[in-house]
Amino acid sequence: MRSQENISFYWHWLEIPAVQEQALLEHAELFEKHVQELMPNRSIAFKPLDDKQTEILRISINNGGIPVPSDLGIDSDSFLVLVTNSQHRVAQLCQSLKPEAKYGISFPNERVCCIYEPEDKYTFWHEIYHLLGADDCYIEENDIIIDRGPTCEDADCIMQYGITKQSINIGPWVCTYNIEKIINRLNDF
Repeated sequence: MRSQENISFYWHWLEIPAVQEQALLEHAELFEKHVQELMPNRSIAFKPLDDKQTEILRISINNGGIPVPSDLGIDSDSFLVLVTNSQHRVAQLCQSLKPEAKYGISFPNERVCCIYEPEDKYTFWHEIYHLLGADDCYIEENDIIIDRGPTCEDADCIMQYGITKQSINIGPWVCTYNIEKIINRLNDF
């Protein structure tokens, strides 16, 4: 395990109104603090894509694809986070891949996620936790949610389906099972 290593989340906002940008920055800050509590020897940082990376992203999206971090020259220990609205073509592409992913979707093996409910901090945290190795705490069969969860021991686990301020009291917390999964994944970096 590396000590004091930074985990980078390169992010790009696609057609996000300026009024939502500050909220996204606050969501990221809370997430950074929580990961620091989980793993004091690691830190995370959210970074914007540079101009070259943004252009590669734009071309990839215009060609009907979603790039992986390596396409953008992002190192193998980093992640790509795309944040948009549900009407954007990236969100539509993601929903066509997995219709039950109504708020966002993560592709942990490719190290990329797309969040298309930008005002929802719970979706933001949920999808990024997937990138770090967390599993869902709900039951899905044949692409249908049959138990919204939580299916773990923690009623405040952010990994249940369709989390809201009414369904959990705190955040961005995850259950003990997922904490162990995240720590194990990050120790493998």
